[in-house]
Amino acid sequence: MKRKKASVIIRETKRIMAPSLKKTYSRFFEAMKNKKHIGQIRYDKDPTIYEDVYNIANVKKSDGGISHFYVNPHKRGKGIGTRLMKKVERLARADGKKRIVLEARESNKQALKLYKSHGFEIIGKRKYTFRKKRIPYVMMAKELK
Repeated sequence: MKRKKASVIIRETKRIMAPSLKKTYSRFFEAMKNKKHIGQIRYDKDPTIYEDVYNIANVKKSDGGISHFYVNPHKRGKGIGTRLMKKVERLARADGKKRIVLEARESNKQALKLYKSHGFEIIGKRKYTFRKKRIPYVMMAKELK
């Protein structure tokens, strides 16, 4: 008898939310399979409150934001990231957002390829200082229809 494959569940969670974010406009979602956390994404309803992250892209209240996006490396290429992104895009459209913005390391070619395949375009670049190293990031945006 063939064993049925466990499906991936996308659910909203407060488990990964930092206490400082509980009063903001952020919503966290996680992908679960066999009761194990395999991915996550944060939807920022008002990315203007995160000036340190979104300050170079002329972000407005009419934008939505994606951050804290992750899929377990062993689970990539199976559509989990796409499902998480589509969930956030549906929420942004329902909130009346005109576009959605995100940020990624310039060296993360796999993530940039995923974002571009979903219609995101590079709108800016900047560097963060992390442990005395300058790390290049790109800002990306997708117009919502």
